Amino acid sequence: LPVSRDPAPRPPREPMPASSGETAKDDAKSGANGNPHVEPWQVAHPKNVNRGTWQRVASLPKLPLNLIGGGCWFSGWALGQLEVSLKKRMNPQATLADSVAFTLGFSAWLFFNGIAPQIKFDVGPDGKAADIRATPFIVCNHLSDVDPLVLFAYLGFPRFVAKVDILKVPVIGKLAIDIGTLLVERESKESREATVAGIKQHAVDWKPGMQPLAIFPEGTRSNEEDLIPFKRGAFVAGAPVRPVLLVYTGRWSPEHPKYMEDGSGKVVKYSDGKWGLQFMSHYRHSVAVTVMPPYTPSEEEKQDPDLYAANVHKVMQKRYKELRAAGPRGHSHGWRYGVVVLAIAVLIVVLRK
Repeated sequence: LPVSRDPAPRPPREPMPASSGETAKDDAKSGANGNPHVEPWQVAHPKNVNRGTWQRVASLPKLPLNLIGGGCWFSGWALGQLEVSLKKRMNPQATLADSVAFTLGFSAWLFFNGIAPQIKFDVGPDGKAADIRATPFIVCNHLSDVDPLVLFAYLGFPRFVAKVDILKVPVIGKLAIDIGTLLVERESKESREATVAGIKQHAVDWKPGMQPLAIFPEGTRSNEEDLIPFKRGAFVAGAPVRPVLLVYTGRWSPEHPKYMEDGSGKVVKYSDGKWGLQFMSHYRHSVAVTVMPPYTPSEEEKQDPDLYAANVHKVMQKRYKELRAAGPRGHSHGWRYGVVVLAIAVLIVVLRK
């Protein structure tokens, strides 16, 4: 199949005022000091966007693919529950992440959605790439709703810290409960304190080889142009972390910050509906996953979570710029990939009959 490659990454943009109507300005009035401007990292600049009738037509093949993928996921989940109940007799800490049936079913669901990671482990000073379960925490940049799916399926099936709103997302909400996600309600001080306590307790209970806890230290989704400053939550335990960087490399990037620049250059809200239609009308979502060496904090960093967060950010920022400067490493087969996967799905159904 022919391979199409992305253009070079765009340079960072200056803050821009929001436009009228369903715009960022309306939302910004309730922000800090009524600032009518939107930060550059809050704005996506999507390319190769499908619009109008073609967008809806292109989404149709994804429906049967999702039905088949969803069937694989549900079958894996059901068998996984039985498998875990048996494993818990020997290991009371066993979860769905330890189920072969569930992991295969979940990976099949990602495949039928065109989510195709390329995993690369950076070697450490000893010339070796450490195991992904070598540290109690994974810290990763956050661009899209796809991020936790990629990390879960391909990086040791970690637990997550996530906003309680994730429970409203079909399928993902149920998955979050089953894998023991730490849920935080940002508006509640008690919830935030309980989450910090849970992070510290995870560091105490964790042993090499156990599930790591994955945290997005930026605290929100941003665009793909840069990393925004890290919050301290992932670093309060003073334990080693494993930095991971995601760079989406397809023709259309599933980055999903709060706003987007539309075809006319205006900055408007990037709703879940708009994002979902784009996701459904593109069939291949390639992503380069770079796993950096473990970062072990100094004594000073252990005592100062803010310093620890800033230093890890600096290391990850440097590597992220290198990856972005190297240009796109992935590709997208677009609708051709969708046709091939759909043909495979139809063949499976026919052979089963």
